[in-house]
Amino acid sequence: MDHGRRCCLSSDPWDWLPCRGSRLRISYRRSWPARRTRPGTGCRRRRCRRHCHRHRRRHCGRDEISSKRMRRVFDESEIGQEMAAKLAEPPYTHPLQGLSLRKEQNGARTVNMWLTVLRREAVLASRNKAFFAAGLFQVLLTGFLLSTAFVRLKHNSTNDANLFMSVMFFSFMTLFMTGFNFGPIYCNRLPVYYKQRDHRFYSPAAYAVASVVMRLPEVVVQSVSYSVMVYFSVGFTMEGGRFLLFLLNMLLAGLNSVTTFTLLSSVMRNESATQGIGAVFLMVSTLVCGFP
Repeated sequence: MDHGRRCCLSSDPWDWLPCRGSRLRISYRRSWPARRTRPGTGCRRRRCRRHCHRHRRRHCGRDEISSKRMRRVFDESEIGQEMAAKLAEPPYTHPLQGLSLRKEQNGARTVNMWLTVLRREAVLASRNKAFFAAGLFQVLLTGFLLSTAFVRLKHNSTNDANLFMSVMFFSFMTLFMTGFNFGPIYCNRLPVYYKQRDHRFYSPAAYAVASVVMRLPEVVVQSVSYSVMVYFSVGFTMEGGRFLLFLLNMLLAGLNSVTTFTLLSSVMRNESATQGIGAVFLMVSTLVCGFP
């Protein structure tokens, strides 16, 4: 066994350490066979470490090379000096690089930027007609079930008033659920938005406002269709002002849903996390709305 060239820490082949007068190398051979640990003598790896430490002090004269010395030797070598010279050079610049990538201000004026983002969101909304149809079908189905469950309620007792309150509660929850479907879509658009924002294509405010504004037609259609179906079939008071008040509440519930899930999608940046936090927010809204 060559004690002057390598020392063994354990049976692990990666635990070979260099000694004085030898190069740093890895060997897959063991210097001595592994010994079994007797009861009460401790771990074989620890015994091997102690034995190797005594072996180095006896045969090698010193411990392994320190990291500072290795760094100093590398800096003095030819490769280290060449690498230091490359790092000292200034970064590459081009006289026209400011025209291709803007880092200080947006590339377009404010009005053009907002109009461009709105036009792009309109194109994306027009290409996703299936999503619009699915949301409208969901709201109409819920309105149909609610209209057939509470048909022409009376206005005579407290129980009838509680039934009207139940209809209003289900109506608010139905319009609030419209934002659940938009969360995953908004999360999938975020990588493109961050890339374009870093290149100063448009401001974050323009993108956020455009995303909410393009959802308003969908919210208006769902709110109007749901209000017309539910308000008159359930038997609310036949007054124009009260109907407009009911419709306004539905519009505000849908707008609250859109803005809430847009905010959650921007903060969480994950589809599952957005829907999970949205469910918690829905539960909190249900508890503090006053209907229960």
